[in-house]
Amino acid sequence: VSQSRYRTVQQYQARRLVEVRNDFNEITSITYTTFTINNCTVQPYVGVDTVAATDGFNTSSVYTIFTDTKLSAGKEGTSNKADEVMVNGSWCRVVKVKPWQNGLISHYEIVVIEKDEGLL
Repeated sequence: VSQSRYRTVQQYQARRLVEVRNDFNEITSITYTTFTINNCTVQPYVGVDTVAATDGFNTSSVYTIFTDTKLSAGKEGTSNKADEVMVNGSWCRVVKVKPWQNGLISHYEIVVIEKDEGLL
């Protein structure tokens, strides 16, 4: 962990879901590939509505991550699944990725929502 004057820059654990399929395109197993998110800060989500996020989630379970590591929000109906990040001991699913590639300090603004382990 390194500190600058205004923020603490940390590393966080992340994982990417990998579906193993057979010749009939049926899922035979699901595994995760883990990786580290470098140079990031995690902040509480600040949106227009401070009570609930867009999908009705309480904002206490929604975070904004700023990092130079590109993550995936996935795409419904494809094999591209959303990445997950461990925040405060809970897995959070990436729901939005906004690139800030301005040539000065390029990074990504990522919104994550705490994952309900009962949901896939």
